[in-house]
Amino acid sequence: MARRRLTPEQRTEELLAAAEEIVIESGVESLTLEQVAEKGGCSRNLAYTYFSNREHLLSELVDREREHLLHLVIERVPRPSGIGEWLRAWVAVVLDEAARRGNLLMLVDEHRDEMQRRHTRDLLSEALTERLRSDLGYDDARAITTARILIGAMKGAILALVVDGVPVEAVEAELEARFDSLLSIQG
Repeated sequence: MARRRLTPEQRTEELLAAAEEIVIESGVESLTLEQVAEKGGCSRNLAYTYFSNREHLLSELVDREREHLLHLVIERVPRPSGIGEWLRAWVAVVLDEAARRGNLLMLVDEHRDEMQRRHTRDLLSEALTERLRSDLGYDDARAITTARILIGAMKGAILALVVDGVPVEAVEAELEARFDSLLSIQG
């Protein structure tokens, strides 16, 4: 593949897109910076100027995917929709993406625990917490707790789909029931 001059932003995006393809096709275990450089059309040394190591690349890939998911949810159900509509859209987006890009979503979930240990931002969690506060009037503690429970349910759904091969309809029905049950207890 012939090398091209790209801006730093273009090169970063191209390398992240290459990493995404590798993770989707072969799983995160097979991801190396050397493969990313080859697929991205640059030298290994150039790839290392953009990502200091594999963990740095994975971290950037996770951030990119979280933003992608959040934007998909926001596009499907913009404000002033209620929390129920927003959660149904969130479920639909995650299930669609799990069917198409399961290995990448597994990576996002694997890194959520690491992010929480480092106290870094999780855009999906923050967006859900904010919606629980604004739409249902939850106080901070209740919104954060409810968001974590809902995110845990989504993580279980992704595992059921990607790892266990549970049909999407069964996972969707279970999530809807869990979310409806949890959100109906508003007292």
